[in-house]
Amino acid sequence: MANRKILKGLKAHSEVTLRILKDRGYAVGDDWVDLSPILELQDSSTTTYLPSDPLPIAESHNDKHSTHFATNSTDTLAAAVSLLDTCTSVAALNFASAKHAGG
Repeated sequence: MANRKILKGLKAHSEVTLRILKDRGYAVGDDWVDLSPILELQDSSTTTYLPSDPLPIAESHNDKHSTHFATNSTDTLAAAVSLLDTCTSVAALNFASAKHAGG
């Protein structure tokens, strides 16, 4: 029952957010908060890549570092700890979901 109530609240919140974006602003009392300039900057600064589009090659601004991609069957924390053997700093992003295995 609690989950249904939470989901209903989240749905209502998302509907308000979508309405604000559609209206490009929102009212606070008698004042209007105009989000148009921010949204226009966001739109003009965003580049969309379709799955079929080749990604541009980024220029390297620092020749002291290199990027290496690897796929391992391990959890995020274990992978981050293992990188500390060869790296001075490590950042780990975990996009896992507690409800849906695999993210």
